[in-house]
Amino acid sequence: WIVDHALALAGAFLPRKCDMMKLIKRVNGMFINAYSKNDQVLQTAFRAANFNVAPAAGNIPIVRTHAITEENVKKKIFDVDMTEFVPVDETTIFGHTYSTEALLVLITKVKELII
Repeated sequence: WIVDHALALAGAFLPRKCDMMKLIKRVNGMFINAYSKNDQVLQTAFRAANFNVAPAAGNIPIVRTHAITEENVKKKIFDVDMTEFVPVDETTIFGHTYSTEALLVLITKVKELII
């Protein structure tokens, strides 16, 4: 393994199923995907730059979106919906930046998961 746990925070990458399967083999513990359905930066700029191929990881729950059914993979990917904690306004760069309060919520959820 390369890392114990990995965290994607507002992930600006295309989480293709084949790539996620390779990634999971490199992570000893959990791959945590913190996403917000309202992240305007990922919904507009990222998708435009990628020719609207697919939504970024930071906008979607990876397991449900890709219908990952392999139990050994499913148990290593933890999707955390942060939508309600990240308002869409100038202070969060339109839903892309997590405030201290939102990060504390995320840390609490992650701690419960890995400890």
